[in-house]
Amino acid sequence: MIVPELCDFCQLRCTLCWNRNRRGSGRQMELKTVERILEMFGGGRKWGGYSWYNWGEPLLHKHFIEFSEMVKHTKTSISSNFSLPLTDAHFKAFHNIQQMVVSMSGLTPEVYAHYHVGGNHALVMQNLEKLRGHPKVRINWLMHPYNKHQFEMMKDWCAERGWEFGYFRANCEVEELVDGFTHPWIKTQRQYSGRHMQNCKMKKWFLMDVDGNYLVCCGSHNVKVGLSIWDDVTGDEIYAEKIKHPLCVECTKKEYWRMF
Repeated sequence: MIVPELCDFCQLRCTLCWNRNRRGSGRQMELKTVERILEMFGGGRKWGGYSWYNWGEPLLHKHFIEFSEMVKHTKTSISSNFSLPLTDAHFKAFHNIQQMVVSMSGLTPEVYAHYHVGGNHALVMQNLEKLRGHPKVRINWLMHPYNKHQFEMMKDWCAERGWEFGYFRANCEVEELVDGFTHPWIKTQRQYSGRHMQNCKMKKWFLMDVDGNYLVCCGSHNVKVGLSIWDDVTGDEIYAEKIKHPLCVECTKKEYWRMF
């Protein structure tokens, strides 16, 4: 998977999101950097596709419409909180995106507000109604104690609209876990998981920040590998640098990756 961060900021402060502890740089990826990534990885199918999202809000990119034209012939997905005043031009541009992923961990305003701090439930629902014509939509659901009772209801709601439904456990940052960080919701993660990864798949992902620097993984939102898209390196060389990074070594040893 190719995971470039289109925007290093978000307007929400979701309870267990990476952005809860950071404002981000407030920066976005320049279109010349997008061009370079597309030049390197082509249509993206060989690598499992593009996911233009690493905990920032991609729809805040001021040139999103132009960006959508650039990626329309690639295997691309965008993940958004959808709590934005989107224009008709945005919805037209969404048809250049192969898959639209929307994070929504509560079907009613009260449950939604427990996780999506600062979000506008009514606006999200309004935008989703406009998205009905898109050929491929996925709703991502982060499991936590407040929304457990709505899980089946949400699955049915998605099925009625012909949308995919995906769910995840509660998240915590790898950097904090390595430093001995403990969070009460960590205990819930295995309880709500339907499966466990046998191997850390993020080691093989190509994650990068808005400047094109390669990152260790999406569980470490700004830890750089020491290489960038502007370097003449192969995927194997990037992988080799990742797995010897101290954070990656410690995470692998303690198997924190099983939580993601």
